[in-house]
Amino acid sequence: MKKRIINIVIICFLAFQASWAQSQLVSDLTNAVGDMAGSFLDNPYNHSNTKIVYENTIRLKGVLDELYRQVPREAYQDYYAILNMQKLQRSLEHITAGILERSPASVSASDIEEFNSLLYSFGWKKEIIKYTEDIVLYEYSKDAFKMVLAENTRPKKKDGDYNSVSYQCYEWSSRLKKHLAFTGRVLFGGNYQFVLCGDNVVKYTKITKVTSKRGSSF
Repeated sequence: MKKRIINIVIICFLAFQASWAQSQLVSDLTNAVGDMAGSFLDNPYNHSNTKIVYENTIRLKGVLDELYRQVPREAYQDYYAILNMQKLQRSLEHITAGILERSPASVSASDIEEFNSLLYSFGWKKEIIKYTEDIVLYEYSKDAFKMVLAENTRPKKKDGDYNSVSYQCYEWSSRLKKHLAFTGRVLFGGNYQFVLCGDNVVKYTKITKVTSKRGSSF
């Protein structure tokens, strides 16, 4: 899978020298992106595999951005294929970066929807585990793998406070007999954010409580 994606990247950069006639190229790239997503979705528990997927999302980003810049809007099929690949690339980059503890910022709801559309065919489960007025926590699971994403349900806003919400996640301390905050984040309206995961390297932390406050202060 890794070799195939690298080869597609090389083909794409060579194709940038020509005029737009790239439906076959877009089709090949769609297959490569599908292979990349499938590699993660089929085996998310393997931390080493996740690292390979993350590296490939970085390689593909520039290629997809350049293709999107070049494609004529009248080439509808190619245009929307590239647009959907960009959404999937961004969501996969965000999630895999989070698993690798590279502190991702956030990703739009429309990008995550592209990721969500593939889940069930690979045997994933998704459920709401905690929520507040503005924050919803979703637990995604596949076999022994688990991860949590947070959604700011306030609408996207392009200026001002961006409909920001600050939130904190807690775990239960059996020794102290109370909930302890272990992470605090700020999330813009209409966006999702990776919170935590559990795989063959990273230990999963069970969230027992979530609190939130509108604005960027805690």
